[in-house]
Amino acid sequence: AILCSPIQMITPFTTSWKKRNVSVNKNWYRRIHRFSGRVYILCAVLSFIFGQWFIFLKKFVLVGGYNMGLAFSAAGFAIAYFAYMTWKTAPSRGTDGRHTV
Repeated sequence: AILCSPIQMITPFTTSWKKRNVSVNKNWYRRIHRFSGRVYILCAVLSFIFGQWFIFLKKFVLVGGYNMGLAFSAAGFAIAYFAYMTWKTAPSRGTDGRHTV
């Protein structure tokens, strides 16, 4: 996802206006955007799972003590939860002309 982001940000500005309106270019951009989003969500969920596993193996005693273990655990849960909610709600948004992706 991180490697595709520069392509997503540069592509709309480097093509001419007429080429941007062609549906082939829009579909290509849309496919890259969706693929990088799926990769990001997969990485977020996997980092949560393996991060929790690491924290549990260390028995919540990290470098910063129990507070750090609890804070990292909560942050990992929040990242995984919001990634899941993005995966669940993003495809259901209809395009009403304002959204191009």
